[in-house]
Formats: sequence, C-alpha cells, structure tokens
Amino acid sequence: MATTVTTQSHFSDLVHNLIVLEVQDRLRASLPWATPGSYDPFTHVKGANSTFVKGTYADIVQNLATDKLSEGVAPTPIALAIDKTTFQGFQYGKVEQVSDLADFTSPHQLAQVSAEKLGRWIAETINQVAYTALMSSGNIIYTGTTATANAGVSATLNAKDFARAVGRLKMANVQPFADGAYRAILSPRQVYDLRMEMGEQSFSNAIRYTDASHLLAGGIGLFNGAEVIESSVIQTANTAGVAGVDVISACIYGVGALGLGDVGTVQTFLVNSPDSAQPLNQNIYVGAKLWVGAGYLNAAGDKAIVLNSAGSILAAGQH
Repeated sequence: MATTVTTQSHFSDLVHNLIVLEVQDRLRASLPWATPGSYDPFTHVKGANSTFVKGTYADIVQNLATDKLSEGVAPTPIALAIDKTTFQGFQYGKVEQVSDLADFTSPHQLAQVSAEKLGRWIAETINQVAYTALMSSGNIIYTGTTATANAGVSATLNAKDFARAVGRLKMANVQPFADGAYRAILSPRQVYDLRMEMGEQSFSNAIRYTDASHLLAGGIGLFNGAEVIESSVIQTANTAGVAGVDVISACIYGVGALGLGDVGTVQTFLVNSPDSAQPLNQNIYVGAKLWVGAGYLNAAGDKAIVLNSAGSILAAGQH
C-alpha cells in the first residue's frame, strides 16, 4: 500500500506507520470485503476526474452449427467485443484532536491511540465501500421456494439455497479464486442458521473435515465450493419482514466481481506546533484522508450472487 505522510519529525513517521499497519491488519483480520487478493485493483488515471475506467472484453460465443468451416471459404470476421467498466471515487477524511493537557495527564500516548483509531476508520471505510459495490449486484436469491422479494422472505439460510447460488456461478463460468473456491461472506446470524441444519449434506457435517490451515482470516470452512467467511458488516435488506424477522443480505462471488481503487492514496497528517490559530500549541491534531471507490464489474456477466435470507437469533432490528 503506497501512502504519503506530511513529515515533521520521526514521531510523525511513527504515527503514519501506525495508521498504515492498522489499515492492513484490519483488512486482513476482520474486514473481509476488501481482503487483498479478493478484488481487481484499479488505479486512477490523471485527467479522468473522479472516475475509474477499465476496459472489458467479452468471450467469444461458441456455436458448432455456425462455426463449421467450408472448404476454401474464409470465416466471416467478428468484431472484438469491447466494453468498459466505470465507477466513481470519493475522498474521505477525519481529524482527531488531543489537548496537550490530556496528553500530559494520560497514562497513554494519545497521539498514537488516535493513529490506531484512524487506521481502523480507514479500513472500515474501504471495507464498506467494497461491500456496497458488491451488493449492487441484481443477481439475487431469496431463500425459500416462493419469495420473489424481500417482503416475502421467511426462510433462514440453508444448504440447498447456498448450493444453488454456487451452482449458478459455476453455470455462468465465473472463475473461482486461486484456491479453487468462491468467497461466501455471511452474517454470523446466517452462519448460525447453517450450523443448525443437520444431515449428511449439512454445513456442520461438511466443515468437520475441512483443513483450516489455508483459510482466510475469518474463514470457518469450505462448503459446496465456497469458502465461508463471517462478517458483521452485513446489510439488513428489510427489517421486521414476514413473521417479524430481518432479511439479511450476504454475497457469494468469484474472480473479477469487484473493482477497488485507489487504496494506495492514504495520506496522514500530524500537526504539533504553534501557529497563529494556537500560539500556545495547546492541541495536537492527527488526521488521515484517502480517495477510494469501488464498483461491481458485471460488464462481462454477473460474477456475484446476493443471498437474502431471514435472520434468526435476535429480535427484528437488533444486531
């Protein structure tokens, strides 16, 4: 992650490093929507305003009937199907203020504490931007046999609907990740419902034999061709729907579903010197900003499926 810092001292470098390390650790550990390797990295091109742009190229459609060659007759040329994916980037920023008195009397280094908190905020911002982009997929499975919209969902997540989502990705020839599996990021409430199912084809029975040594942070097992990862950053699509339950939106996706950039634009700032605004230098300011955007890359076909299911355990609207 390439970042910049307004350098005033070695302490300024320390604050910067604390923020960057916190961002990287959080994204790897507890914020899986933007885990490195799970998205297509985009870099902003100067002159494109706030827009990320990337070309996409559709596969050639195979047809045995029309692809046959006739002796001595050249085939009719077909144009390369060129398209593009675009999404917007936005700038986000925060500044924390610590008074010199608070810093002097506290048993902790408050500027460093602020740096850690800002690092977490940056990671959460990147994670939320990535999640929002993936959830824009219109490829939705509503759990149960009759629901066609969130208002009609009453069934909790089950092995059958999970397998149906994975099967649809396979039928669409969506490429899995390098470990051969798709990513399935679920709410802990949905994971609970999967665990409560019993039987030979159940989730609990399947993960009993999973080798967890290669799973991503937060991964709890491989199931029906997808690595299941828990995340508390899951949207409630409909609060208090059928039978007073929440409808929760999770996602299963493969390579090329998410574009994310420019996570290398993180800048950090430390202001700890007197000026005309504070001649007695009574406050320390620690700040950070980044410019980031994300997009669902469906120009060449859907690569993600949203799973909307009823959530049990808690009352409607609770987390």
